Amino acid sequence: MMVSLNGRLRAGIILLLLLILAACLAGLAWNNLVRPAEVTEKVKVYSYQQAANIDYQVNLLPNNFFAETTLGPGQAYITSLTDSVQTQMQYSLVGEKPAEITGTYQVDGALVAYSAMGNDTEMEVWRRNLSFLEPQTFTVNDSKAHIQEAISIPVNSYALFANAVQEATKFSPSRLELKIDYFIQVQGKTDAGDFTDELHPTLIIPLQGRVFAVQGELSPEKEGAIEAETTRPAEGIQTTNIGLGIGWFLAALLCIGFLMLTRSSDKDLSPEERKLVHILRQHGDRVVTLTGSLPTAKPDPVLLVDDFEDLVKAADEIEQPILYEKDEEQGEHSFFVVSNPYIYRYSLLCNPVVQDYLDEASTDSATSL
Repeated sequence: MMVSLNGRLRAGIILLLLLILAACLAGLAWNNLVRPAEVTEKVKVYSYQQAANIDYQVNLLPNNFFAETTLGPGQAYITSLTDSVQTQMQYSLVGEKPAEITGTYQVDGALVAYSAMGNDTEMEVWRRNLSFLEPQTFTVNDSKAHIQEAISIPVNSYALFANAVQEATKFSPSRLELKIDYFIQVQGKTDAGDFTDELHPTLIIPLQGRVFAVQGELSPEKEGAIEAETTRPAEGIQTTNIGLGIGWFLAALLCIGFLMLTRSSDKDLSPEERKLVHILRQHGDRVVTLTGSLPTAKPDPVLLVDDFEDLVKAADEIEQPILYEKDEEQGEHSFFVVSNPYIYRYSLLCNPVVQDYLDEASTDSATSL
């Protein structure tokens, strides 16, 4: 059973299905011809972790106020009662496999004075560079490396030095701090390759106030790895092919079924155009469509009939087929029944704009010669 649809709606649905078919084909072409079949990625072939920790205690000057001579970490300390800060740096490297590990470490510092140059700007005014430990080396052939080093920082001496500078220059810094830098560099050689890395713990002691608290990055941790490039098949190619193939197959079935089971509605056709569509649909099994023109005949033997049913009666009476000829440029559609010496003819004029309706109706059942 044929279903009649508005011509524009039917054409739009067909166009949509064709676009889906084209999109599926384009997707299949891209997925198989353009998309890389393999992807390159980096994988870890050796990993390690570094960790450092700076523990400390504050040594007090002899005084008549407190019995304690040392204070533990994480407190506030009176600057004028502080003698020194005793630090203990511990560093460890743990790898997943044994390696030839070598490294160096040193401890430097600086006493730096700053001056505020506005609300958000601060500039360094003077600096005194310090060295607490010359470069040291270590070597280990294992999956673990561990070092520790004790450093004493004479805070009271640096505070007295800063006070002397202030007295001499009459300059009071907005910020005065003693910064201790621990530099640790490490190199490793493994079967998977070599690596180089570093860790940089810091300890900061503010000295511009009457009380200070130890600051800085005291316990840094860091992960590292040796990476190698590897290739693997790209994921999803087969799944994409299956999905696009199913989509293309379903769209093709829908398109074919839609073309076979629907036809354009003739609601917008003129009376003559509707009549022609009706003729082709009603009598299509008796109409023979000519691929060429009927041989030219003299005007006298051509008999024009007023109604197609009269042409059908003539064809039934002489048992001849109804020949169908169409002039697409002029929009003229002619039906003939040849009966020597006469030719019966019935003609209709149709607007070329609706030619698609007529072509569809004629191809439903008409035979071509």
